[in-house]
Amino acid sequence: MNNAYSILNDIETDFSEFEEEILSETEIKEINKRLKSRIGSQSGDSHAKVISAVGKAAILVIGCMAVGGGVYAASQYRKNLRDDMRVRATDTRVVSEDGNSVTKEMYDDVTGAVATYEVTYENAVDPTVERIVKEGIADAEITGIRLENSEMKVGVRFTFEDQKDLEALKDRLDETSAQGACWNCTEVTGISLETALDDIAFFNWGNRYSVEGNTLYLDLFMDTTMTMDYMDEMERRYEERAAYLREHPEEAEGIALREPVTDVEDSVGEEYSYEGVATEDASLREGLIAGSVEDYEEYKNGLPDPLSAAIKVSIDLGEEYGGTYTFTSRLQGDFAEGSHDRIAVNGGSAVLDLDGIYEELNIDAYSFGGTGLKLYGTGCNGTDWNVYNSACDEKGIEFSGCLRIRAWDDLGNTYLMLWHNVPGDGSKKSTPNGDAEVYGFVAEIYDYAFGLEQFGEAAGVNYSSEWADGISQITFAIEKEVVVQGADRINHTTVELVSEPVTITLE
Repeated sequence: MNNAYSILNDIETDFSEFEEEILSETEIKEINKRLKSRIGSQSGDSHAKVISAVGKAAILVIGCMAVGGGVYAASQYRKNLRDDMRVRATDTRVVSEDGNSVTKEMYDDVTGAVATYEVTYENAVDPTVERIVKEGIADAEITGIRLENSEMKVGVRFTFEDQKDLEALKDRLDETSAQGACWNCTEVTGISLETALDDIAFFNWGNRYSVEGNTLYLDLFMDTTMTMDYMDEMERRYEERAAYLREHPEEAEGIALREPVTDVEDSVGEEYSYEGVATEDASLREGLIAGSVEDYEEYKNGLPDPLSAAIKVSIDLGEEYGGTYTFTSRLQGDFAEGSHDRIAVNGGSAVLDLDGIYEELNIDAYSFGGTGLKLYGTGCNGTDWNVYNSACDEKGIEFSGCLRIRAWDDLGNTYLMLWHNVPGDGSKKSTPNGDAEVYGFVAEIYDYAFGLEQFGEAAGVNYSSEWADGISQITFAIEKEVVVQGADRINHTTVELVSEPVTITLE
């Protein structure tokens, strides 16, 4: 049986293959709205489309500096916590068979986590494991479950007796991916997906897929804070409010409608922004916001705990591939509160300063837990929109850019790490565009398949979507991406490493 994760270990990055290409200051400008680290729709979103690229990567490789030491053994630095855990099927065994269901257990020999799960084959005629395979219906299993903050990632593998029909399925999946959609875009792939916690349906999207011989691998994300009922209610309220404002345009002035969001940090669950309401309506605005917070807190407190709830994933591959496979599991273990220890490191810094845009990153610590490496540091961002807009108008171009982090291990895998803000200490830093607030950041592996593919095309790198086991050293450096779109409406992308690579030793 092929192990989809082991395939990643065969990926190697030869930096010598990339030629250096530098755009001049007069050809590029920067508007840094930062690339978000999530794709929250089944068809991909604008972030992924913006970064689709033409052109070769510009790679600047600088000598490495080794830091750190063998402080943490694997069993310690991959310790599971409540919001940072994984169990991967490095060892899977059949526990029992009952009717059309097979119960299996997987044990993660790195984190020590265990999960038992049941696979129900709805279309199986003679549902023993051996008979299922002989009839051409897949032997199905979970390969891993990961929980990071509110997002649960589940990987599943289907092994068929032969591969005569999998190439046709792969063609459909490839076509769907090329169009920017996920593998559960049913109208194209024929595959449907449902996820639930304690039988409550939650928002989900298909992520990575692969077909290797007679094995189909799929993984998916489930947002454990966003029920389908809640999303439907937000959509209903949005449409209701939008319809009202269309009928009463005089009330629309100063009220900015926005799409329903799924990021709790961006919203308290209310679908409108009242920031533009006139000052005399401040009390009304405050009352609406307070009500939204109260409603959302009540909703959030009623959600199932993903670490103790029954996790259900139903994937319908279509009759040709055995129909619906339903995986039901509960996580086992004592998942501690808190966070992983941060190890101080002189991780390097970088500055992006282009036509009114200023951004700075400084890496000063790392941790390595259940879901892998995280990097921490500080940064600031300053923008002079007048300078930026004037430059765009003068040169007739549009552009975007960002600083992010690339990492690679001693096994030949390369990873992309995007960062997100966390509150800073309130200090400010002088920039060419005035004083800017200093914020903290956390950088984590980017593993959303569609976006990862687009990033990889732009940089000329095959990025892995999972941290490998058995890593002894990880090297990382800050890289800069600039995307320029001219009158031809084609994106021209350059990517270069702009800080000195730093190597940390994990074992």
